[in-house]
Amino acid sequence: MNSSNRGANRLLLIVTGLILLAAGAAALVMAGAPAVRSGFRSTAGDVTRSAPAWIADPAVGRVSWLTIAVGAVAVVLAVLLIAFVVRHGRGHTSRVVDAANGAEGRTLVDLGVPRALLDEELSDRDEFVATRISAYRVKGVPTLKVSVQCRRGVSPADATRIVTEALDGLDGLLGRSLPAMVQLSGGFRSRTAARARLT
Repeated sequence: MNSSNRGANRLLLIVTGLILLAAGAAALVMAGAPAVRSGFRSTAGDVTRSAPAWIADPAVGRVSWLTIAVGAVAVVLAVLLIAFVVRHGRGHTSRVVDAANGAEGRTLVDLGVPRALLDEELSDRDEFVATRISAYRVKGVPTLKVSVQCRRGVSPADATRIVTEALDGLDGLLGRSLPAMVQLSGGFRSRTAARARLT
């Protein structure tokens, strides 16, 4: 429900998995094939002997290749971290309705309105221990998130029905249907049959 890039997350997981898979496969091949292991040792020895001269050889003026590579990697990591920090959490919103009404004006509804109405409706229910109402932008559309903690033994179907009825009442008061996600937690039957439902 935040603005983290799902494609970038999956790409990072795929690249990391492929690197780990390649490292594991290389370790297995070296452990099972003596010829490969001896070839690797001889090659590694040549690289180790030539590496100091290659690193010390300046690429630009008196700056070595190693310094340039480390600096480039540090810059890329810094840019990625800054982009992540800037984007993280931008999915939250405090406005659930922002709609133009033609020449009549604009309708604005802050999160405090549905939060107060739903808290009043759900806080008196014996089925729930606690409720939490928040809002996020999902593909640019404000969406309510109703998180309820159920008492032990409460059926998830019953809890979902109660919250859905409260959301229907909220839609009637506002005169429009708000997208919403219901998240259930707590209670033995809720833990074994937990689910989230979009309405």
